[in-house]
Amino acid sequence: PLHHGEWRSSKCSARTLVVECAIAVVWFKLEVLNALLHLFEGMRGLLATCADVLQPGEARRQSHVVIVGASFGGLTAQRELSRQRDLKVTLIDFKRYFEYTPGILRCFVTPSYLSQLTCPLPSSRNELLIGSMCGVTEEGVQVRDAHGVRLLSYDYLLLAVGSRYDADPIKPTDWEPTIEERANSWRK
Repeated sequence: PLHHGEWRSSKCSARTLVVECAIAVVWFKLEVLNALLHLFEGMRGLLATCADVLQPGEARRQSHVVIVGASFGGLTAQRELSRQRDLKVTLIDFKRYFEYTPGILRCFVTPSYLSQLTCPLPSSRNELLIGSMCGVTEEGVQVRDAHGVRLLSYDYLLLAVGSRYDADPIKPTDWEPTIEERANSWRK
């Protein structure tokens, strides 16, 4: 025979077991639903790709999105927009790399830490243009690059230029378009 206290603890553990089993069943059902949703999303993407291929050339005209500035805002927009098949994305920045500027103060102590704060700008799903914006009109963005000034037309323009202030060497300058040149600034 069970004493009064033992009966309570066995009843409590049976209740706990039932609740745990119910949670496990619900969790399993949600995981199956998640897998099905991923499968349907993949099929939808495949069908959309097939539909794009089957459309006539004129119907597939891509809108041109120009993003000026390749820091947090510009790169987030680039990542999301360059996934869209109906968009051509051009990313413009005066440097070839992204720098995590909030962490740059550590370079005062360890200049080699710069390599952990920088990475090359993406160019596989978008056009990357290294230059500085020097004007904007309804017709396009004026960009000064190694070849001079040119007008780049756009359908949509995103200005993610961030801030500029005189704080050498905290923020990269126009004179540091490559990671190597930026690293040289910290070695001085």
